[in-house]
Amino acid sequence: MSRYTAVHAEPKGPGDARPTALQIVKGEGLEEKRQGQVFVITGTSSGIGIETVRAIAATGATLYLTARDLDKVKTALDGIFDPSRMELIQMDQGSLASVRAAAAAIL
Repeated sequence: MSRYTAVHAEPKGPGDARPTALQIVKGEGLEEKRQGQVFVITGTSSGIGIETVRAIAATGATLYLTARDLDKVKTALDGIFDPSRMELIQMDQGSLASVRAAAAAIL
C-alpha cells in the first residue's frame, strides 16, 4: 500500500492531514524529473486546476494550460506561470469547435 493510504482513510476536508499534490511530487522525488515530457491540463483558472499546475510544474515538464477565460487564468496563475515552459490555450469544453481549435494549437 501507498504511504499516503492512511491519511486518506478519513478525509476531513481542506487543510486536513492529506498531502497536497506538490507535497507528493516532492515526497516522491519527482522535482525536475519530467523534463522533455508534455502535459495538457484543463480548467487551470480555478480550484484543483491551479494546484495541478503548481505540482506538475515542479516536475520540469512542458505544460499546455487550457481555460475559457485567459485573463482569469493569468491572474489565477500569477507567481506560478513560467512562459518558458508553459503555454496558455483558450478552450471552452462546451464547444466542440473550441476544443478542436485548442487541440490544433497544442499539436
